[in-house]
Order: sequence, then C-alpha cells, then structure tokens
Amino acid sequence: MRRTWWHAVDMAVLEITPDALRVRLNRLEQIGGVHGSFSVPWDHIEHARAISDLWPHVRGWRMPGTGLPHVILLGRMRYRYGTDFTAMYKNLPGVILELRDEEFRRLLISTPIAGDVVRRVTTGA
Repeated sequence: MRRTWWHAVDMAVLEITPDALRVRLNRLEQIGGVHGSFSVPWDHIEHARAISDLWPHVRGWRMPGTGLPHVILLGRMRYRYGTDFTAMYKNLPGVILELRDEEFRRLLISTPIAGDVVRRVTTGA
C-alpha cells in the first residue's frame, strides 16, 4: 500500500474526561489549523451527531486553516452566524457537536469514537 502524507499524520484525538471533552491536536494539526488543543465543558454541548460523511455539513469560508476538498480540512470555518472548528480527513466518519457559550458554534471532527461521544452527550454516561 502506498503511504501518503495524510496517512502518516495522526488525526485529532477526542478525550472524554469527567468534566469536559478535550480536543487534542498534534503539532502538525496545530500549525495547519492555526489553533491549539482545547476543551469544551459537557454542559456547553447542546447536541451531538455521529456522521458517516462530514463534508456535506461544512459551511462558510476557511479562515485561517488548511484545506484540500475531501482530503483534509483543519481550522476555522467562518460564516454569517458564527464560526465552526474542523479537523476532518478524507471521507472518514466523525462527529458534529453543536455548542453554546463557546468560541465555536460547532465542531466537525473525524474520529473513530463518535458513538462514545454522542452517548456521553445524550445520556451523560
């Protein structure tokens, strides 16, 4: 199998802690997304959805960040009503988190633990 640069890069890691969801970005993601790792308290997450294809849900203009359609999208997406944060890779499944009282209105993140995050948001367990 031929390896390309995006296969060699670990994607953003979502860490489930008792108090918050932590979005941990590696060094290359921090540079490409022009943003560091951050946490969102559980009570600031209004809704969570596991999605098989995140790309149709992207809105706005990338400012700043890194993007190559259907390959990688890192950083802020600005639009009329706010800003989203994205860490998306290829056509990998992920999670969309709708937030309140945070810097971002939504998080769109490729992750293999989307189901666990949705379960934690909806049931608190």
